[in-house]
Amino acid sequence: MYREKLEAILEQYAARFDEMNEKGKNKSDAGHKWEVMQACSTLNLDSDELLLEFENFAENTNRLMESSRVQPSGGITILLQHDEEVEFVRSEFKDLLKDDGGDLEDRQDRIVSFVDDINRHLSMYMDKIDIYKQTLSSAIGYLSLVRPKENYYYRPSTADSWAMSIEFSEDFGHNRTFSLRKYYKMCDEILQELKDFPRVLELNQKRVDDLGITVDDDLHMLVYDIMLCTDTYHLDANKEKMTVKERLSRAVIREERENLMDRLLDVEDRLRKLSADVELPDPVGSSVEHKTFGSGIVKSCSGGKIEVEFPAGIKKFQYPDAFARGFLKSDDESVMQKFKENADIVTERRNLRQEQTQLEDSLRHIG
Repeated sequence: MYREKLEAILEQYAARFDEMNEKGKNKSDAGHKWEVMQACSTLNLDSDELLLEFENFAENTNRLMESSRVQPSGGITILLQHDEEVEFVRSEFKDLLKDDGGDLEDRQDRIVSFVDDINRHLSMYMDKIDIYKQTLSSAIGYLSLVRPKENYYYRPSTADSWAMSIEFSEDFGHNRTFSLRKYYKMCDEILQELKDFPRVLELNQKRVDDLGITVDDDLHMLVYDIMLCTDTYHLDANKEKMTVKERLSRAVIREERENLMDRLLDVEDRLRKLSADVELPDPVGSSVEHKTFGSGIVKSCSGGKIEVEFPAGIKKFQYPDAFARGFLKSDDESVMQKFKENADIVTERRNLRQEQTQLEDSLRHIG
């Protein structure tokens, strides 16, 4: 998710919210999508008047799903005008809308079967089913309107435009290559980010309250509305046209850059916490042991050097390395533990600085 782009888009979405929700002839009326969802939530598949149910459904979805070129709900009503098709249609919709426990692969298989089965039966009564045929988009539309908490509305051109704007990192394909899981993943990412944009959530809640919407869709229609309004009202002023391959390539580079930046920030934060060495005890006057020279007394310690008097004479060592590397040992275990802790910090700090240099170099090269 290209968060900087999302922030800019949502700022525009909030700023133009009233304009996009204005009701009236030739007005935007974005809120009608929630009204359609509310009306469709009452679809009764067990009704003895299934034709009437779908005639109402087609009328309710007219602005959202139907047009002069595409009338999928109208295709369902055509089938239902044939008595012998009523139980077939009822069974197909019940299978499409059944609870699958969140298994999106199974849901997609059912979507494809639904589209193929309905179109096959339609072709038995019509030479050309073009405007009435079912598509992946219409089947997902039924799902999102009847079971909105588990589904997102889908329109191919809107989804493609949004993926381009935020440089989504996966290709969810088209038609037979379409992946419901990948499309829903993109929608889930928007939903997850919305918690950080309270103004948008407040505006949406007011819209829902004003419209008297009682269906809980878990903000799924809001996610679609954001995508649609971004495309319709050009809320992404800096969107570049690109192929899917170019989008995926940019997404990979951006994700790699973000990962490098996140790791660099972690490294810098850790370095700040390791800025000070462990406070070591003053060793002057204490007894120490050397595996070759035996027991000795520390005479002085300054400037990174320590002098120890052994029976064989005074010897000089690096301090505190001599303790950390085991050349010198103190009888006091707590003292030795301090030297170990300090050595661990010095080692970690050195490794972190090396990693910091490598990360900065990688960021320079990635651009």
